[in-house]
Amino acid sequence: MRARGMRVGLMEWIVYLIIPIGIIVLVKVVGIILTIALLTIPVSIAKMRFRSIGKVIVSAMIISFLFCLTGITLAYYLNIPSGVSIIIVSATVYFLMAILRDRVRKWKHRRMKHIRSSI
Repeated sequence: MRARGMRVGLMEWIVYLIIPIGIIVLVKVVGIILTIALLTIPVSIAKMRFRSIGKVIVSAMIISFLFCLTGITLAYYLNIPSGVSIIIVSATVYFLMAILRDRVRKWKHRRMKHIRSSI
């Protein structure tokens, strides 16, 4: 298989091997609900900002790390379970990003409408 003139067969097999290994390790470490949240929410946030698959992957990894770090820190200071705090942090950021994205779209639409009407 080729993508943009590059052979991607080996890379595809490596990804197919890494994903289940990561899921198995995560499930054993943090549980199924947190695993699903950490696999979906950071990617969804990254896809709001980037279109390139490479940028989405790298930013989703960074976002996941920051969610875990923030959640564990909050859990320590608030004396709550770390899994709960990580999910609360990630869900809060996701909803804030979704709200901001919609508001920015509406603002841009109104601005473009205003610019077109003034011409």
